[in-house]
Amino acid sequence: MKIQLISGGNILDQFSSIAVCTKLGSPKSLDEFDIDIIYLGDKQLWYNNGDTYQSINEINNFKSLSEMIARKHAAKVVIVLPANTELMYNKYVSSNSYYYRVQLKDILDTVKNRILSKLIDWNKTFTNILFENTRTDVNSLEYEADFYFETLANVLTFSRSSKKPTTIELAAGSVYATTLDIVKDIPHLTNYISALFSPKQVEAVPGWMENVLFADDSRQKALIEEMKAHISDAQDKITEANAVLENNQRYKSILYTNGEQLVEIVFEILERLLDCDLSGFKDERNEDFLIRKPDCTYIGEIKGITSNVKNEHISQLDVHYQKYLEKLEEQGTEEDVHQILIINPFRTKPLEQRDPVNEQQIALAKRNGCLIIETETLLRAFEKYLSGNITSEQCISAFSYNTGLLKLDDFSKPG
Repeated sequence: MKIQLISGGNILDQFSSIAVCTKLGSPKSLDEFDIDIIYLGDKQLWYNNGDTYQSINEINNFKSLSEMIARKHAAKVVIVLPANTELMYNKYVSSNSYYYRVQLKDILDTVKNRILSKLIDWNKTFTNILFENTRTDVNSLEYEADFYFETLANVLTFSRSSKKPTTIELAAGSVYATTLDIVKDIPHLTNYISALFSPKQVEAVPGWMENVLFADDSRQKALIEEMKAHISDAQDKITEANAVLENNQRYKSILYTNGEQLVEIVFEILERLLDCDLSGFKDERNEDFLIRKPDCTYIGEIKGITSNVKNEHISQLDVHYQKYLEKLEEQGTEEDVHQILIINPFRTKPLEQRDPVNEQQIALAKRNGCLIIETETLLRAFEKYLSGNITSEQCISAFSYNTGLLKLDDFSKPG
């Protein structure tokens, strides 16, 4: 039996006597082997140099390997889920250290739906992954697991006492997932493979048996068809819900992004809140946006920073503001112009760890006639707008009649 052991981190050379060992980013063709083991338990796999725990550095290799699994013919694939390790994210630029770490058990939904989903189509299984330390007996050996599957369908192994599913079949006779530590050593790996894939002498079922009914066969077949319809409906609803979550995630990205990515989403929110169109705005290296309404004009800057708001951010906007007033004077026109600084301070920190804007900068903004809007406030205002609790008129009023630091309560005050 030819085996390929694909590791998500370090190459497991200790298994070279029984398997061809490759890395996640450079596996050999799956159909060159009888069994392909995809091992996700190496701690080196669970790193993300970016500033979120919703992905890992190897995520593109997950996608490529998922396509290989979909195109394979005869090979059997076993995906070995990790133990409860830590996901490290937000790498220091000058070292191999990371700002943050989080245990997988504390972000299981994210791990399943945003990381493992790139490798495994969970919609076909309708199963969750839950945390619980268990022991499972396979033949004469004991296997440890930190997680189990919340399903009763296509279960191949259960934990010893708690009877929790620890191995499931994802695709009939073809693809499997397990939470067991089957790559502990060679005996555990070979024993597990033998238990799952040793040939069993079973008489093939002849085709004509499909027409032979027994007892309540008809009722059960009808029930299966009915449940398939429910599953199809549930899959559609899950797809719709995932699409909504994905769009919500786009909006929430203003809490950690900067640059063009931040500007793009802020523009989209401003267009909704202020009932305006920014598609024709051209960035000429001056202000980041210019919005003209019938009764007022907003000139603004959009910034994502790792520090708190500084005087220079307010002063930079004031320079653009003064230039615009000079332009209006040259043209002999008048507009009611307001300065808006939309800023995402401490963008690499969780919201609860961010310091409030300093009173010194708030006072400077008031003196300059500038309104500071933190992206968290903008996001919550947009949330209220989408739920129908505030209107565009209230947003225009809040942006026009306030200076200093905008608060969420300002949207409910009369202009």
